[in-house]
Amino acid sequence: MWTRSWVADSRSRTPMPTVAAAAARASVEVVGGPRMGDSRPTGPLWFERASCSRTVLSGADAVDLLQRITTNDLEEMSATDVRNTCLIDANGRMLDLLSVWHLGTELLLMGSENQGEVLRAHLADAVSWKDDVQAADADGVLTLLTLVGEGVDDVVCHLVGELPESGRWLMGETCWCARPVHKGEADCWDIVFQAGNRQEVLSLLSTHGVSRADEHTWQQERVSRGWLEGGREVDGTVIPLELDLWDSVSFDKGCFTGQEILARMESRGKLARTLVGLSCSAEPTLGRQHTEAGSVVVTSSVEHSRLGWIALALVRPSSIEGDGKFSMQGDAGEVDAKIRILPFR
Repeated sequence: MWTRSWVADSRSRTPMPTVAAAAARASVEVVGGPRMGDSRPTGPLWFERASCSRTVLSGADAVDLLQRITTNDLEEMSATDVRNTCLIDANGRMLDLLSVWHLGTELLLMGSENQGEVLRAHLADAVSWKDDVQAADADGVLTLLTLVGEGVDDVVCHLVGELPESGRWLMGETCWCARPVHKGEADCWDIVFQAGNRQEVLSLLSTHGVSRADEHTWQQERVSRGWLEGGREVDGTVIPLELDLWDSVSFDKGCFTGQEILARMESRGKLARTLVGLSCSAEPTLGRQHTEAGSVVVTSSVEHSRLGWIALALVRPSSIEGDGKFSMQGDAGEVDAKIRILPFR
């Protein structure tokens, strides 16, 4: 069991307790704030990302390991940096999208939904006998919330004292905060805290008017912002560039798994498909469809309180030309669709 102490920030606030101590406190039961209905509330919201994996890497070779098996250049990261990187296979296909938080002596990896076993299996396979790397499953120890909506900047200031700079995290008395490195990132923050601090954090959020969002409300936010989800957009069939994850790929660092595939596609300047938004007249059928716009793979859809039915889909880049309109199948018959650039406005 990993038992190193969490890093305190430069202002010498109370350090986070060890993971072992936090695990002993993780069974605290807390009732969250009010759950929202299907309509999109106007105030700030929080959503618990329980299915996103949380893994802690420690050891002298932790960064070197990620350099070898993920796409971004993490070598120059320092304490309080946050950076996205992709875990891909030898064919360049996405296995996981990771948010890496540099804690000083450890790295916190937060992965896509339902991909924790995939990530940890790859980490275990990639560690050689001479590597000084330890990986710890922190799913039951650390909690990840995403805050969205008008007024969340003020809430973050109350939590950690000031707004963290882009690409960096700040630590308060009970949690860490950082802005997600995603599209549509305005008015949203990720916060991480230990299970034993859950009651205090949720109480603070409630005090500052932040309500709990249900799954449908979260999907409205996620799809309209173009955020990826494990098992939907991140499913082992696409490459990072098709998901517009250019900022999560370094073409200048040393070799990494799948590098040749990505370098070849980048040099050619052509992609077989790209992720877009769709405005739909009704609920579309998920999966691959053949349309007048070519092959379309609908990965996610939701009925948005303001935008109507919207979806995320992989389409041929040529489909974006012209008016971007086409018809496809829905659960209740034919659906008219129009391509939208992400995030939805």
